[in-house]
Amino acid sequence: YRERALLLNFFLLGSIVIMGLFHISLHWTRKNDTTSLYFGIFCLLIGIWYLATGEHYIQQILPALTFEWLIRIIYISFYLGPPMFMMYAQALFPRELSQKALTITQCVGVVFSLLVLVSPARIFSYTMPAFQLLTLLLFLYGTWCFALAIKRKRDGALLFLLGFLVFMVACINDILYARRIIYTGHYVQFGVFGFLFSQTVVISRRFSRAFTLIENQSQELSAVNVVHEEELRRRREIQTQLRESEQKYRLMAENATDIIWIFNLGSMDFEYVSPSIERIRGFSLDEARELSFEEHFSPESYQRALEILEEELAIDKQEGADKNRSRTIEIQQTTKNGWYIWTEATVSFIRDESGKPTAVMGVSRDIEARKKAETGLVESERKYRNLFEKGSDLLCIHDLEGNLVETNLHYKSEYGWTREDLANLNIRTVIPPKYRRKFEQYMAKIL
Repeated sequence: YRERALLLNFFLLGSIVIMGLFHISLHWTRKNDTTSLYFGIFCLLIGIWYLATGEHYIQQILPALTFEWLIRIIYISFYLGPPMFMMYAQALFPRELSQKALTITQCVGVVFSLLVLVSPARIFSYTMPAFQLLTLLLFLYGTWCFALAIKRKRDGALLFLLGFLVFMVACINDILYARRIIYTGHYVQFGVFGFLFSQTVVISRRFSRAFTLIENQSQELSAVNVVHEEELRRRREIQTQLRESEQKYRLMAENATDIIWIFNLGSMDFEYVSPSIERIRGFSLDEARELSFEEHFSPESYQRALEILEEELAIDKQEGADKNRSRTIEIQQTTKNGWYIWTEATVSFIRDESGKPTAVMGVSRDIEARKKAETGLVESERKYRNLFEKGSDLLCIHDLEGNLVETNLHYKSEYGWTREDLANLNIRTVIPPKYRRKFEQYMAKIL
């Protein structure tokens, strides 16, 4: 019987110590999780207490250990056990176990342990009944807290409470047996083993779920990485296309005969001007960028440009305004030699993502020759009309039926004709009879 009891005790002791060392080693892999650390230390305290009580195996390991120090080890391991257990339980169920209760338990455990260290056995031995009473109160408090955790459906709470109840019954039995109140025997080692085994299952489940969560997150992260890599690939393709497109359109802009420009509405200056400005207006790109907005125009055209800009911004605020509209204007712009040339600009807004105008893009072309031709035509018309109206001869323009289209007859007051008299009048009406035959011959000839 003794050999079997000895074998069982060593099995329980070895299991408790291995549990403690295993869970302390687990803490080094996950330092943020303190539950495994507190549980491992609690197991080692139970193991030390188990070595010192009963057969006093610790004296066989440490032969020089005196009996008084043996008692001190038993008391200190017992006094530090409840605080360490409360730390472990509070780490598992922080919302159920009060921090204040934990602090009180820690203070009492440390004070009682220090008293054991500094006082002789005849004094500190009187502290055991008070601490046993505290332990019973902690058992009742713990039962209530763990039942509350079950009610709130905390993970592992039911298994924790079952193991805790086994441990509590075994401890109460040993306390009453030590007080000679009951005569059942020592069963705390079985209660401790049952409790520690249940806690090993609880912690293992927590680690298993944590690893499962990590695996799931790893798979999700892998899927996200695949999507991210695909997105990066698409972005690189888009960036390549944008660079190629930019190069193509920049090449077109830089080789265009017209001036392509972008005017920033925020800074009120030109942020881009194509190189053709040098051919048309004589300014280099650097010189053109240094010019203020006003210096690009003649005074009249500058005012006109501001008015058109205000008009377009006002139109843009109207409901239903065409956001893709453009406008063509004729303005005079400065040249490097100080003259002005006429240009025709087709302009439209560049917008941000919200549709708000941020810049004006325009294409300007030189129309100086056309404007000169128009001016020359007007002058020529004015000159020949003056000859037509004020010449000494009678002149007229008629259609093929002989109806008057234009004549200077009404300018000759001596004939007494007015413009109204000549309207829709056939030329035969005003020709003397003796000349009408010649007129008919003339008409037949041109027809």
